[in-house]
Amino acid sequence: MIQIQNLLVFNKAKLYIILIGVFMFSLAQLDASNFVIDKKVQYIKVKDINIGYREFGSGQALIFITAYGTTMDLWPPKLIEKLSKTHRVIIFDNRGAGDTSEGNIAFSIEQFAKDTSMFMDALNIDNADILGWSMGGMIALQLAVYDSDKINKLIIYGSGCGGEAEFQPSQEIINKLMAQVSGKAEAKKMFTLMFPKKWRKEHPDFENIFPHVKETVKPKIVQKQGEAIGKWSGINDKLKNFTKPVLIIFGAEDIIVPAANGVILNEKIKKSKLIIIKESGHGLMFQLDEKFSNKINKFLSSVN
Repeated sequence: MIQIQNLLVFNKAKLYIILIGVFMFSLAQLDASNFVIDKKVQYIKVKDINIGYREFGSGQALIFITAYGTTMDLWPPKLIEKLSKTHRVIIFDNRGAGDTSEGNIAFSIEQFAKDTSMFMDALNIDNADILGWSMGGMIALQLAVYDSDKINKLIIYGSGCGGEAEFQPSQEIINKLMAQVSGKAEAKKMFTLMFPKKWRKEHPDFENIFPHVKETVKPKIVQKQGEAIGKWSGINDKLKNFTKPVLIIFGAEDIIVPAANGVILNEKIKKSKLIIIKESGHGLMFQLDEKFSNKINKFLSSVN
């Protein structure tokens, strides 16, 4: 068994606020459109909130759970287009973000998992394939703990197990994230941290790979999500008996959520497969969209 120790302890919520806040602001400035954001948003009542969502295709339900501080229109259109050929792809906004109302229940990763479970109930979905990115991966893991019967296959992308076992970024990366810069310099810093240096040099126009986003996330919601991440105790050993197929996928050069976290998750979940893709970072699904979507599609189409 591989032993991996935490390098340091830091305020993860603040780290994510700095990174994703600038990320979403930068993308909102792009003047573009795509078939994802052109699709009409639907709404459904789930306990104390109205959830905004979009659907594409038909077949086995495949639900995408968004990352911290992001909205559903950030998902790559090519990924949705490919997977919706064989699945009923459903994207939605987490509590308080984008087109989903805030409600009156305290924010937590556990509550977000319950929201997802009740959202499925409202859509009459007994079980679904689940894909969670970053914070969305935490929610997906918590859903597996809370309501495992709701999951057919589970995909965890660029997310850690939470708690003391999670492997943190290096102090150098934290210092870069915390560096006080503004305007275009701030946006450039974010893009630099999302993608490996070699790939950025080969793709000087890499900023154009992101979809245009129209939805927003209020600062107070970003803060609440950050606090929820900070308070999450993680899965610990709660999924040691989880038997559904699990794909864990990371960029080998992810410096925001290091790929070592994939190794940790792979050890904690019995029936899991770990894929670490070379020369890619936390923005893997934007950087290598075809390779990423092919890996996901192959996993979903495989026999259990």
